[in-house]
Amino acid sequence: MTAPGWLSAVLAAVMVAIAGYCAIRPVVARRWKRYTEHDVDLAHVLMGVAMAAMLELRLTEPWDSAWAVVFAGAAAWFGGRAALARWRGRRGTAGRAERGGRNARSLTGHHLTHLLSCGGMAFMLLAATAPRTARVMSMASAPATGRPVAGASAAAVVLPVLALGLVLATAGSVVLATDRLAVAAVRPARQLPSSGQDGANALPLLCPRLAGSCQIAMGIAMIYMLVQLL
Repeated sequence: MTAPGWLSAVLAAVMVAIAGYCAIRPVVARRWKRYTEHDVDLAHVLMGVAMAAMLELRLTEPWDSAWAVVFAGAAAWFGGRAALARWRGRRGTAGRAERGGRNARSLTGHHLTHLLSCGGMAFMLLAATAPRTARVMSMASAPATGRPVAGASAAAVVLPVLALGLVLATAGSVVLATDRLAVAAVRPARQLPSSGQDGANALPLLCPRLAGSCQIAMGIAMIYMLVQLL
């Protein structure tokens, strides 16, 4: 599928803006005595840069593969955090051990959302190499028939199916993130080690609604890019 060139340019500009904003969040959080999730900010910086490049610059195969490895590692990181939050929730310690005092179910869903985003990025980057790989495989087919080998045909069927699944999953996460914007501003603060029981030394999350809006914008851009693979 194709889309207007101006739309890709607008989305690329938005992604660059989000990457820049998330890059300065840790600095601003320290200055304003608030907290921010550094792994999420880093993931958003990488996603913003990579998505803008994919939308406008059309990465070459070596860069596709390198970025895919980066996002696969990020997906594994958030998957590990989700599993740890769930395990701590079963032990009844998630409220004390995790930032913001969110319960285990909310924490698990929070990390799984970022796992989905990073996994979707890895998929799109790997899918970008599929046409080139298919051409190579087709050239290796039998000259008499001119038919591509089975692997190329299978990729042509599997990739759109996986892309559709990611579109639906990402759309669901965008809806949930939008629904949570109303309560984002009242998210519990992070308790400092020396805060004691009264919470007097707690740090509030930096601009929670704006952070949530960044996640929503990236989800919409990802849906747009995944639809191009259908």
